[in-house]
Amino acid sequence: MKSHKAKLLVVDDEADALYSFRRLFERSDYQILEANSGAQALAIVRDEKPDVILMDIRMPGADGIATLKEIRKSEPRTPVVLMTAYASTQSTIEAMKAGAFDYVLKPFEIEKIRAVVQAAVKVSLDMKQVVSYQPLLSKEKHEEEIIGQSAAMQEVYKLIGRISNSELPVLITGESGTGKEL
Repeated sequence: MKSHKAKLLVVDDEADALYSFRRLFERSDYQILEANSGAQALAIVRDEKPDVILMDIRMPGADGIATLKEIRKSEPRTPVVLMTAYASTQSTIEAMKAGAFDYVLKPFEIEKIRAVVQAAVKVSLDMKQVVSYQPLLSKEKHEEEIIGQSAAMQEVYKLIGRISNSELPVLITGESGTGKEL
């Protein structure tokens, strides 16, 4: 019996990036699909139903976040990992609110991107077993009040995006003067 190879869709407008990802994952247990635009990605998502999508944010035409929002309409369970070399507080929070599985900064460590994709594949397979799922809602407006671009702050922005639509109370702790009120 042949085992199922997880389908990994890589979306980037740079041919060199697509080649690098193909090389990185060619010996893995993934069937690699490639797209060089948001429109092409949407067509592949419709026809191939990938298990995981790894997508650049900055692309001509529809950017990665706009494409993610379109993907969420038809495939709310598919984990989408967004990547960018141009991170901002706004884009990090917007990506997570739109339902990104993760947000990775370029250049990244090979082992880190492998681990993120592996985790996304596991979630994808688990999600296929879940009967009901409500996609993350997206709020369009956000004023950028928090500053900082460090890796630690990027993790904070991701967390803000994930919990911002929750009705549950959140307790923020920390030293006096660390900006908890933001």
